[in-house]
Amino acid sequence: MENHSRRLEYKCTCTHFSVLYARGSILWSDSSSGFEVSDDTTTQVGYYTTWIDNVDPDSLRMKRIEIQQRAESFVLAMQFLGNANFSKSDESLSYILDTGEKHQIVDDCDIEAIIRRSRGESYNYCNVKLPAVKGHGWGHNSPVPLPKKMPSIPLILKRHILTVLQAEALDNNSEHYGDEQLKRWFLIIEELEPNQSSQAFRDLKCARHFVSHPTLHFKDTVAFLKRELPSSVSSIANGGEKAQYLRDDPIHRALVSKYETLARQWAKRLVENEIVSQGGNIQP
Repeated sequence: MENHSRRLEYKCTCTHFSVLYARGSILWSDSSSGFEVSDDTTTQVGYYTTWIDNVDPDSLRMKRIEIQQRAESFVLAMQFLGNANFSKSDESLSYILDTGEKHQIVDDCDIEAIIRRSRGESYNYCNVKLPAVKGHGWGHNSPVPLPKKMPSIPLILKRHILTVLQAEALDNNSEHYGDEQLKRWFLIIEELEPNQSSQAFRDLKCARHFVSHPTLHFKDTVAFLKRELPSSVSSIANGGEKAQYLRDDPIHRALVSKYETLARQWAKRLVENEIVSQGGNIQP
């Protein structure tokens, strides 16, 4: 990392670990990145660095977006790997010339100055950077080694990852939110599952319908509930049948929990497969 050749270099501080990693540093050369983990009093702190070499001044704007997206991809992957609140702060972006001269980049004015000065033009301006708000926190008993390859998630999958994180965050609530989790998991399954004609998919869809409507009359869902939870089905005046989900009923919650667990495993498997097929990495 010392032989700079018109290097665009991004650095940030990473905090709010949930997984305790072994202290030390690792170079992810395939991703032109490195990561160092250390302890700061009672918290664990990470320092992430990534770079692109041989960057011409005229391409700085495009490469700036590329390197920031790489960092976002890394953060998303770390969140998906069990660090739900993992975040970055103290971000810095620098352009390092062959001579070792370093230019800080905060916004487009800095890039414009680098471009003009590379052409021999003068360009004077003023830029002020406000200090970042810092936060720390982690918890886990046994340290695990740093991943051998940089965790990354293609940003095309960002909304799926955020849905996973939102669903898992509901685990921390004391209330019973299995129904809300089931809805979120099914959003992923409905979009990514290619075989939607299977009985397992149809049953899961019925379970989602059950928690999504105050009262429902769908024949398929009523038939599903007569099989799985007969007490939730009742007759109506016209000779038909209706079903109703009662969150306060432990028997109803037990059925929802069964299908929420199935949906969670299914959705995460689909997302993991999609990450790999899109070129990402979530392996330790």
